[in-house]
Amino acid sequence: MTYSALNLPLSYQRVTTELDPSNDEPRGQTSVETATAMRYNADGQLSYSDITASVTVDGAPTSFTHTITQNAYNDLGQIAAFSKTTDQGDPATHAIYQTTTERALADSTYNKQGQLLSSDIQIHDAGVASGLSSQDTARGALDHTYEVITQGLSYNRAGLAAGYQRTTVDGGKSTEESIEGAIHYDSLGRVTQQLSQFEETGSLVGSTLDHIYQVLTMHSNYDDADRAGEIEQVTLRRIEQERCRPLRHRLRRRRPRHRLHSHHD
Repeated sequence: MTYSALNLPLSYQRVTTELDPSNDEPRGQTSVETATAMRYNADGQLSYSDITASVTVDGAPTSFTHTITQNAYNDLGQIAAFSKTTDQGDPATHAIYQTTTERALADSTYNKQGQLLSSDIQIHDAGVASGLSSQDTARGALDHTYEVITQGLSYNRAGLAAGYQRTTVDGGKSTEESIEGAIHYDSLGRVTQQLSQFEETGSLVGSTLDHIYQVLTMHSNYDDADRAGEIEQVTLRRIEQERCRPLRHRLRRRRPRHRLHSHHD
């Protein structure tokens, strides 16, 4: 790590190695995060950062990202607005194939405890879809902009999200998502169950949308990296606001159990 004359970090490198829980030996996966050109405003708040991150498995590169973030703060030192550009690149050559740009369209708001209450973010994806060759523009070309507005965030006594309303505006289609009832957590603060309601309105490919449904999501277990091992979802489709038809499907995610060891250079 390097520091400024005011003892503020200017750059760092963080290496995370996946360890076998049975013998603490490396399992072959390593993540490297490198931050450069970190800048601060007059109040010592981080205003600009440039971060690259890569992952290798058994010595072979599997992912590469490059992210530039700029922040603006309110009078209480909370992030009010930001812009973030994330490039996804070829793991081996680092040639960029997709760029995602996020920027705040309005200042974020907070409650008296400093917890986020609302945000309004525009997201733009450009390039080619993940996993496709940069030459395959016929199938993979991206030029997609949408807006995500989050309001009414509430929290339980543990400071965990208890509810929210999120609106996604994508062209002529609008999707409103809200939490029905409580969000349930385990003793480690991980979501175990939540019921979400979605309302789709507007138009899509010449069709008029007026559709409401609910999705019950249940996380039955997590691995040592707090990743959900099995997810079960039950979808209730509302027909004329009266009858519901449940659609059930289960997603299984099998990942090796592991622990993470990090160190800084």
